[in-house]
Amino acid sequence: HWIWGKLNVHYRVTGNKGEKPIVLIHGFGASCDHWRYNADPLASNGYQVYAIDLIGFGRSDQLLQGKGKNLDNYFWAKQLAAFLEEVVDYTFSKYKKFEDLHIIFPNRRAGIYFQKALSKKIDNVKSFVQETVEKYGAVD
Repeated sequence: HWIWGKLNVHYRVTGNKGEKPIVLIHGFGASCDHWRYNADPLASNGYQVYAIDLIGFGRSDQLLQGKGKNLDNYFWAKQLAAFLEEVVDYTFSKYKKFEDLHIIFPNRRAGIYFQKALSKKIDNVKSFVQETVEKYGAVD
């Protein structure tokens, strides 16, 4: 697990260190287990695969009572940006192309929300696309 602020965050990583990273984001009411049938095939296609439980879901901290946090897309985008830098070691100043990182969402709406929120957090995001796992050689 990873600690973000005072919050425990569960994630799984599959594949070899140094491979191009793919980060899998679950949908509302799900967890990183949503991607359990995709992680190994993606890793076998040459990616290091990260699947994260967003705060409030899965095995990450659930209740934020008394911690002063609102669970919304902007909050989760800040969590994702910190995860990319601290766990995936994807610092946006280190990479010249955002295309070196792939982020997969369960649906277009989630991708759009995260794109808007991440672009507020990270200045040099040039493009952000919701893609399907079929492109990377893994299918449900």
